[in-house]
Amino acid sequence: MALINTAKLTFTEGGSPDRVLSRLRVGLAGVTVDYTTTAVDITGPTTDIDLATLMPDADGVYDLYITDVDDAGNESDFLVISGVTVDFLAPNAPTGGSVA
Repeated sequence: MALINTAKLTFTEGGSPDRVLSRLRVGLAGVTVDYTTTAVDITGPTTDIDLATLMPDADGVYDLYITDVDDAGNESDFLVISGVTVDFLAPNAPTGGSVA
């Protein structure tokens, strides 16, 4: 099995004093998601995301949707990071090795 890298997601929180976490949703580029789309809770404005478990296992271009959530469970409007290219296909293994 090939190793799929993680990526560092960075954004600026909305600044509300009652913010408790952020939520990340993923959709194919150009296909809008909404609040009912499955989300992953993230705690900070900088986080490592495991692309292999978060996104569909398919190469392509995706849009990331991030909201802030307050202590009452209300969600903000979306921050949209558009056009994130994901490549899950690992390169071919080396061939023709020898030891002299």
